[in-house]
Amino acid sequence: MKKIISLLIALILTAAAFMSAIPAGAADPVGNISFSLSSAEGARGDEVTLDLSIDESTGYSAFALCIYYDNSALELIKTSYTEEFASEGDVLETKNHKTLNELHGPMAEATLEDLTAAGVSPDGYCFKLIIFSSNDIVNNLTFTGVIAKLKFKILNSAADGVYDVNMFPISDNSINVNDEDIFAAASGGTVTVAGGEFIPPIPDNSKLKVSLTSTDCERGNDFSVRMDMNENGGLFGFWFLLYYDADAAEMITLTYDYELTDLGMFYETPANLPEDQLSGTVAPNAIQTLKDRGLDTSALKYKVVYFESNDTTTDITYTGRVATFYFKALDDAPLGDHTIGLVPVAGNEINCAGEDIETEVTDGNVKILENTPKSLKCALSSAEAEPGDSVTIDVNITENTGVFNVWFLLCYDADVLSITDCSYSSEMDHDGGFIASADNLDEEATIYNSAFSMAIDELKAAGVDTSAKHFKYVNYEVNGLEGNVSFTGTMMKVTFKVADEAAAGDYTVGIITLPELVFNDKMIDIPATMDPGTVTVKAVAPVDDPGEEPEPEPQPEPQPEPEPEPKPEPKPEPKPEPKPEPKPEPKTEPAPTPAKPATPANPSTGDNINLLFIIAILSAAGLFIAGYSIYLRRKANR
Repeated sequence: MKKIISLLIALILTAAAFMSAIPAGAADPVGNISFSLSSAEGARGDEVTLDLSIDESTGYSAFALCIYYDNSALELIKTSYTEEFASEGDVLETKNHKTLNELHGPMAEATLEDLTAAGVSPDGYCFKLIIFSSNDIVNNLTFTGVIAKLKFKILNSAADGVYDVNMFPISDNSINVNDEDIFAAASGGTVTVAGGEFIPPIPDNSKLKVSLTSTDCERGNDFSVRMDMNENGGLFGFWFLLYYDADAAEMITLTYDYELTDLGMFYETPANLPEDQLSGTVAPNAIQTLKDRGLDTSALKYKVVYFESNDTTTDITYTGRVATFYFKALDDAPLGDHTIGLVPVAGNEINCAGEDIETEVTDGNVKILENTPKSLKCALSSAEAEPGDSVTIDVNITENTGVFNVWFLLCYDADVLSITDCSYSSEMDHDGGFIASADNLDEEATIYNSAFSMAIDELKAAGVDTSAKHFKYVNYEVNGLEGNVSFTGTMMKVTFKVADEAAAGDYTVGIITLPELVFNDKMIDIPATMDPGTVTVKAVAPVDDPGEEPEPEPQPEPQPEPEPEPKPEPKPEPKPEPKPEPKPEPKTEPAPTPAKPATPANPSTGDNINLLFIIAILSAAGLFIAGYSIYLRRKANR
């Protein structure tokens, strides 16, 4: 499921950086694909081949087809796929030449719904279901041409004439890589029969053949058994007593085929009745039949089912599923085979004329197995990176007791990590198929996938801020309708790009699943443990640009040291030359010459300018005094 859940998820269960949103409830197709079958001619006993082709397409990723034909004239004996088409993806198919009631699972149910909507009864037809899923989860396929060859045998009981080989796309299963619906159309082919030996069929209208399916089940788990009407020459009503081991199982419920409920009315007793609680006049006869077979009827439980047609004039010739009975195996049920049987009672299977119908019953069986622990453990690796780098995280299966379908969701920081590439285990891909969504979905991505929405709700309930996260979901499912894989190892590699501006720190890459989307081929849920990984973004020291010279730090300009000023050597003070004192004239009393004041010694100061200036002043003063003395003398002599 959680791939054709898985495939359909849950296949598609769907790829990535390539995903566009589909608003909830929007069913308008965004592209188209068309299929056709060729036609052929032949005589009774011949084998003829019809080509199944894709005539045109705007791009597709998955589709599902139903082919059906008149089983009184034709028998499908072989289906082969062209090498070019088979290399593009995985093909799931039902076995050749099976009536619809012999097919099981959600695709068979979808087929029946489509037939009913078209007003077609499955009676008288055999069916072939073909389900395809592309290997490419990033790009749509555009391959057109012959994809398969269907070989039919023309039965000797076929009358001359033209027999339709019908085909239609199963609703809601033609999609592109973005999980968006694409409009699908199909046209059938024909087989024209003419000539050859005619051997008329031998009618057997005197028998009603009924069977119960068989299965196996572990203690404590649920199982189901289906009641089919394989042959029916025409009836008005039937009465059966269902019986089973009281110490092995108990019935939970049952469902009837809706077509039969339209044709008549079912009556039933409660389930799990002991022998002494059966009432009516017919039950004792059925109990006696069991005793005649040597069964211990006190160790059995019972349920009576009775059907009566609404039409009292025309016999019902319906064949197919009558009912499905749902049981639970007891925790302490004895291991081994246990019969689930039906007992008809003569005189209660009749046609509209009131005639008894010979009834043949094939009982079913449930094999009770020891309960074995079931688990699936997945763990993400961790890695280190620097901003701007790419880093790969492995999705590893570390423990696996056997799984048919697994669905999980990756969750990571939107501002730090983005998925750039994914690769898947070739070993697992050989046994099944992967379906993935687009990369880097946000929580608002409307991708028409209920599992995705449920997982987002689970994260929110756990306190995760989903608005800051990006997501990718992946679904894996085993090819075919049964079988499990027990693979352990690296299931998937996811490459992330670390944002250039990512801050240093640890960033969790989370992985979660939903309990109902991990199960085995018995549809038993498997407990799953999912351990997250971590991307550690390392701090990066700034690096100088090697292309530029480092700019030198400005240095203070050196100031020249002043040279010491040379100290002038002190010069001795010049001694004035003595001048002859003028002799007084005899007639005149000479005026006394004022005494010249003594010049104190001039201390050495190192200032030559001041010294010379003082000497000059003193010399000028001396000359002035001498001149003034001469002037006074001359004036006195007059």
